[in-house]
Amino acid sequence: MATDTVEMRKAILHNLINNQEYSQKVLPYVENDYFQDKYEKVIFDEVKKYFNKYDQVPNYAAVKIQVQERSDLTESVYTEIETFLNKQVEPLPKVDFLVNKTEQWCQERAIVNAVYQAVNIIGGDDKKTPMTSLPDLLSKAIGTTFDNSVGHDYINEADERWEFYHKKE
Repeated sequence: MATDTVEMRKAILHNLINNQEYSQKVLPYVENDYFQDKYEKVIFDEVKKYFNKYDQVPNYAAVKIQVQERSDLTESVYTEIETFLNKQVEPLPKVDFLVNKTEQWCQERAIVNAVYQAVNIIGGDDKKTPMTSLPDLLSKAIGTTFDNSVGHDYINEADERWEFYHKKE
């Protein structure tokens, strides 16, 4: 079942704005292309810029100020952003639940975006990207995950390593 609902995207954006722990876990993996509506993309961009600059999540007022400084928004997009930001939502207390749902959502959006891009390449709409890049494009989308562990954790897995090194074979 697809998790790409308006409620899911709104939950992600609201928690990116006011949940530091959640934002630290998911911001490196969420991309602007995963959002469908223009106002969602603008809010995400502003939250990510703020987070990257100040290393903390913005509050609703900070996002409003950043959006007001933009000159590239139509009135309808600006109104949608304002409506979204005026409805302040409390962060979800179960961060792990939302992180898991967000990871699932990112995986699905990455695959959908890759399929759309593949159709454009095959259909000839995207003339810059060669057909030979399709396997890499789809592999990257399928491999979307929040797990950034590579190899062993030297400190946390010390007991397991000790057992392995001293095991009689």
